[in-house]
Order: sequence, then structure tokens, then C-alpha cells
Amino acid sequence: MPTLLVWLGQFLVPLRHLTGSIDSALLIVNICAATATLSLLYWLARSLGNNLAGRLAAVTVCGGATLFIGLSRHYFTEPLQTACAAASMVIAWRSEQRSAMRNTALVILLISVSLLAKSSSGTFVLPALVYIAVALYATRGDTRPRSTHSDLAWFVLSLVIAALAVTWYATNWVTMSEHFLSATVGDVALNYGSPVILGEKLKYWSGELAKALAAFQLTPIVLIAVITVAVVVSYRRQFGKRTGNIVRQFVTSGALFGIYLAGTITAIVISYSLQINQDQRFLLPLIPIVSGLVAWSLAVLDRQVLSLSILALFTANAAIANAVTLGTLPPSKMPYVWLWQAYESVDRREAIDRVTAATCDQNTGNKPIVIGVSYPELNANTASYFGAKHYLRSGIQCTYLSLPQDDLAMSMDWLGYAGVKYVVTVAPERQDKPDFVNKISLPVAQQLISDARFSLVPASDEYFKIYRRLDESDIINGKQ
Repeated sequence: MPTLLVWLGQFLVPLRHLTGSIDSALLIVNICAATATLSLLYWLARSLGNNLAGRLAAVTVCGGATLFIGLSRHYFTEPLQTACAAASMVIAWRSEQRSAMRNTALVILLISVSLLAKSSSGTFVLPALVYIAVALYATRGDTRPRSTHSDLAWFVLSLVIAALAVTWYATNWVTMSEHFLSATVGDVALNYGSPVILGEKLKYWSGELAKALAAFQLTPIVLIAVITVAVVVSYRRQFGKRTGNIVRQFVTSGALFGIYLAGTITAIVISYSLQINQDQRFLLPLIPIVSGLVAWSLAVLDRQVLSLSILALFTANAAIANAVTLGTLPPSKMPYVWLWQAYESVDRREAIDRVTAATCDQNTGNKPIVIGVSYPELNANTASYFGAKHYLRSGIQCTYLSLPQDDLAMSMDWLGYAGVKYVVTVAPERQDKPDFVNKISLPVAQQLISDARFSLVPASDEYFKIYRRLDESDIINGKQ
């Protein structure tokens, strides 16, 4: 997967000594991404001509959105991608008034950083590039600023970032493209979504976008009404002037910018509807674009009461969403998949820390540790993360593998010849119902109880069960 999150996160790990944990140190990247997103939106709203109420309303539409708050505590690529989406609008706006070198540098930076953040970033980068091309062509006869030393510095920086992006994609193209295809149109993706039926998909993604914005059903309706009125007013203004070059008029008046934002939202919803996966977090980069369109609409209509109303609605939404994450309001009051109570799994994380310490020791060596289930709180990726934290404390590094889920007999045989040191699973009576990633997790856990090749480790508890593979010396000493 694109690597910007990893590149940035590695520099935050040492801050664990200040924040108290690696988790909180890593999430600083989300704080920085959110700050950048909201700052860019404020700058855009001001450049569009909004007064203070309009600027704050535009920022609050994004900062107070349900999904924006919900994903702020998850270490995903989407917050960085969201900042890039906000940057795409800022770079597109008034691109016809910049020097050629500055435009080139900013476009290269936008493409490079966005694709390093996530490979699907083309959904909002491409519309921005189309708008820039149209704006530059429509105003091709205008005098543009001359390039400066600052422009040159931006251009050099853009080439460096582009070189990093090209190098990473050239190195990881095969695995990255395979992951992208399997996550969107492959058979595996059916486990995370449904077959493409365009009408149903459009209804699904439109509804989820509304929930991603706000808990109150009325709020998205208010936004749609404001945007629709603004589009009509802007359209009538342009054709009421009756100038010769209508495209140039649309560019210079800002009308085309509103069309570009509305078109981007529409294009992204359609593109999501043409793939299988239905993960709502994909909608996060759309939130600042919606906010940008709201800022444009408020600038067109120039009504203080509208700005204050939207500001009030999304301030209330932010208060409720934060109340859910802090545990002061039940999640059922604001049902959205990524809006969870922030501290509800502290005990479970501490338990996984104990499991890691019990399995990753000097005696483990190069032998892998198999994770027998794939649950959100315990899987091979989670174990690797906790193992990395354990490595920082102990200097001992271990390898974690997933349990093959194809066939029970083959998996039990594999545990015998794969050189496994430990198997970590969940007690059979505590396991969830089998699914596509836990087809045989339950029967494997049941067989391990009586398998003479494995011994239950005392560090096990009522939930987590740790089994150690017995070696010849254990059998000789009668420890089977």
C-alpha cells in the first residue's frame, strides 16, 4: 500500500516518551492532517470572498462531520488523503493567476503526494487537473505573473517528491496493483461489499455520504438546498451578462469552480458505485470537497443567516459526535460504523501486550508465531504491531503469521511442519461465528486443546489461549 503514512509515522515513534504511548504518538499524524485540511478550507473560503461566518461555516462542515471525527482516532491513510483533497481545491482555485512554474510545481506536488497517500487519489486529482487545464486555456491571452525564486524552490521540491513517488511505485507496482484490484473488483472484495448494481450502489453511497456528514437527516438536505440555489443563481448571473467568451467568464467569475466541485463529488460517488467494496471510510476525502462547495455556495448567495445556520448545525453535530467518542453518549444515538467510543478496548490492548510478551522471547528465535483468528483486536497485522512495540522495549523481534483457513487437516499439518513456536487463538466458547477469514478458527482451537504436539502456556487467560509447540527435549522430559 502507498507509503506516506509509514514514512511520516516513523518520525513520530520517538515522541512516545512525551505522549505516553506509541499509539498516541502515531495519531499525531491525524492531528496534523486535520489541521492542514481545516486550514486549507479556511484559506479557500476566504479567497472565495466569504465573511468570517462563511469561513467558519465551511470549516465546521468538514471539522464537525461525523466521519471526519470518527476516523480521526484511526491510523488509516484516509486522513492524509483528505488533506490532499483539500489541497487539490486550493491548487485549482485561481490557477490562472499564477506563474507557469508555480502551477507546474503545485500540480506535480499534488499528484505525487496524493498518490503516495493512497493509490485511489486520482478520483479527486483528475477533476482538479481538468479544471486547471480549462481555466488556463480559457484565459490563455491574459498576462500572468513572472516566475520567482520562490517558484523555483517549489519546483525543485516537487521534483524531489515526484522522484520518491515514482521510485516507490516502480518498486511496488505489482503488489500494489494486485491489492487495488482485489479490494475493488476481485472476488475477495465481495466479502466487503456487494455486486455492482448501479442503482442500488448509487443509493447506498449517497445515503452513506449523508450519514458521513451529519447525524441529523435534515442537515444534508439543508446543504443540498443551499448548493442548488447557489448553482441556479450563479448560472443566471453568467448568462445575464451576455459576454462573448462564456467559458472565460465562467472561470473568472468562479462559476466554473462550483461546477468543478459539484462534478467531482458526482464523479466520485459514481466511481465508488462501479466497484464492489463498500467501506464507508472511503468517503472521507469527499468531506472537504463538500465543504469547499458549501463555501462557494455561501459566497455566491452572501447571506449571513445561511452561514450562521450551517455553522450552528455542524457545531451541534460535532458536539454529539465527540460525545460518542468520549463515551458520554451511547453510540446508538449516532449510528455510524467508524464512530466508536475511543477508550472502550484499553483492557483488551493490555491483554494483547501480555500475550506478545509471553510469546516473543529469547527462546522464540526465528520460529514464527501463528495467530489462529482474524478479529479486529487480534490478527497477524495487529500482533505484528504489538510485536514491534515489544521490540522497542526488549530488543527481541518476532514474526507473526496468519493461520491458513482453507482446510482443517491441511492447517493442522502445516502447524506441524512450518516450524511454529506458538499458536495464539481465542477460547472456543468465546469465538465469534465463523466468517470468510475465520472458516476453521474454531475447530483448530478445539483440536489444539487435545493435540499432543502443543502445550497450553500458563500466560493464557479466559479469552486468549496460547499454545507452545513442544520440541524433542520437552517430550523427553515428559512435558507433553
